[in-house]
Amino acid sequence: MPYANTIDEGWFKIEPEKTVLKAKEECKIKVEINVPGDAEKGYYSAMIALTNDTVSSPYPAYPMYVNKLMLSVYVWIPPQVVIKQRCIHDIVEAGKSYDYRVVIENIGDKSVSLNPQFVKGEYVVPPALRAVQSAK
Repeated sequence: MPYANTIDEGWFKIEPEKTVLKAKEECKIKVEINVPGDAEKGYYSAMIALTNDTVSSPYPAYPMYVNKLMLSVYVWIPPQVVIKQRCIHDIVEAGKSYDYRVVIENIGDKSVSLNPQFVKGEYVVPPALRAVQSAK
């Protein structure tokens, strides 16, 4: 995943740690992730090699494991700011001025510096993705 941080090995635990998988057999492993309280929001990823089997690679320092599990997570931190009216939709007339009042509430435990600015090229996000977008 591009621009991902590497998950620290201390974040996860795998059970069972070792097992023998017989021919034509399947098993389940448990991957438990414990995200530290001071983790910064963002994408994190890790590769878990299930066996030592590798294929040759042009980069010998980085083995390419055949039997691997890719783990990618997004650490989300709930927003401290609630915008009471997130969208303004209106019909306006050319040559007239309009004022809109938006209530913004800090529901967190710390002060939040607001620096409102117009973002050129921003696109409209579908409602289902708004929560994820505002968490970034």
